[in-house]
Amino acid sequence: MSSHGAAKTGIWSWITTVDHKRIGIMHGVAALLFLVVGGVEALFMRTQLLVPNNDFITAKTFYPLSFFVILLLAHFFSTIFPV
Repeated sequence: MSSHGAAKTGIWSWITTVDHKRIGIMHGVAALLFLVVGGVEALFMRTQLLVPNNDFITAKTFYPLSFFVILLLAHFFSTIFPV
């Protein structure tokens, strides 16, 4: 018997899939993950900027954090508004 039409399971089958439904699910999960990560980073930045001379995060941490927030926003807008 051939297992050509059998459904494959496991993480490797998700990584190597060409099924459009699985790819859509992975895209949605990645989008939600990046939304949560970007939201947490934005909350850290807002907490830092809440009061003057706040010591919540250092300058060495704030600048890379702001870079990654901008990177996530650029990716978001390039996904929503393709050229």
